[in-house]
Amino acid sequence: MVKLFGPNLLSNLEKTESTVSILKDKDLVLLYFSASWCPPCKAFTPILTEFYNNHCIQNNIEIVYVSSDHDIPSFNGYYGKMPWKSIPPLDTAHIKQKLADDVKISGIPALIVLDAKTGKFVTDLAKDDVNSAGSSEEKCKELIQKWKEAEAVPMEEAQLSGTGPAGRGGILWYVVSLVFNYCIALIVAVSDSTLYNSMMWSISYLGNLFYGTGGP
Repeated sequence: MVKLFGPNLLSNLEKTESTVSILKDKDLVLLYFSASWCPPCKAFTPILTEFYNNHCIQNNIEIVYVSSDHDIPSFNGYYGKMPWKSIPPLDTAHIKQKLADDVKISGIPALIVLDAKTGKFVTDLAKDDVNSAGSSEEKCKELIQKWKEAEAVPMEEAQLSGTGPAGRGGILWYVVSLVFNYCIALIVAVSDSTLYNSMMWSISYLGNLFYGTGGP
């Protein structure tokens, strides 16, 4: 798993632990691709938090946050509200990019299940699974059992769906993500807060238009 995540993970904003020690007793690890600027992510994170607190910890399941935030304050503000682990924000762009490429992320939020012992692929439809299970104790137990009983396969043999929001919203967010990645460097370079705020408002508006969710 060190090859996937690097040698260390954040346990919280102030604590770093070795990847090996964090995952040594885990059965499954869930990769959560998300970002503070993404309205659908902000809508799903509280749902995932409830699922994690009520069902993951006691079932030897860990979640690792794979951030698409582009600056430390944004990362800190968003991850600071999460109870799970995270890939550190500094000097890890290559790790996060490889993870996204390996599981063919086409939009966020996305939730991928891997075997924590081997790093093999289980499913890339976990976000839909968690949403469907909701707050039902029985459905959540059945979901975890389904994941644990599923045959894990090497990443190169996985039947990937190109996970992420579906339909026109998924296409929109894929395009927005590409544009955002290009523009953020310019925004930071010129330190134009008006331009930054304008773009963030636009992203929020588009997310609300397509998803009916709140903005950043």
